[in-house]
Amino acid sequence: MDALNQVGALGTLVMSLLGLLLPKTAARFVGLLPLTPAGRSEFRATYGGLWAPLALMPLITQDPIIFAVSGLCWAGAAVGG
Repeated sequence: MDALNQVGALGTLVMSLLGLLLPKTAARFVGLLPLTPAGRSEFRATYGGLWAPLALMPLITQDPIIFAVSGLCWAGAAVGG
């Protein structure tokens, strides 16, 4: 389970960096179109700014509870989408 936690957190970090640094690419990856600068900014904020801490905190702390919280956030995103 520890390896799966690490892979999940690293995958989240990659996705957040993609959203932060390349919002147009991240938008295509998830099937959305940020057509305006405000749309690209929203991708940076949501996919970069929101998901980066959800990746970094578990990796930094190595706390199983923080890994669980990150996983629950992914579950919530899946259910809400």
